[in-house]
Amino acid sequence: MIEPYAGVTFNTGKYLDNGGHQSGSNQARTASVFPLFEHAITDRLSIQTVPQVNYAWNGNTTTRGLIGSDLPIELKYRVVDQVANTRRYRSALA
Repeated sequence: MIEPYAGVTFNTGKYLDNGGHQSGSNQARTASVFPLFEHAITDRLSIQTVPQVNYAWNGNTTTRGLIGSDLPIELKYRVVDQVANTRRYRSALA
């Protein structure tokens, strides 16, 4: 099973020293997307990856670009299982 998740961030300006926000048409703008894909190999072992893709552009020029910035891959192993229909837990390593 693959579980896709996604989050998107947009940067449209900069923060000033006094905490205010200054937007400007000359500043680079970026959009980042980082979907999470997780696949269960067994009932206790899964693998996940969170590729990050960024798109940057400038409002006054035609400069723009798409770039992949990171590709972490993680293995996850569950070490504690919940006993069915109870509030008790047991080690998954036994």
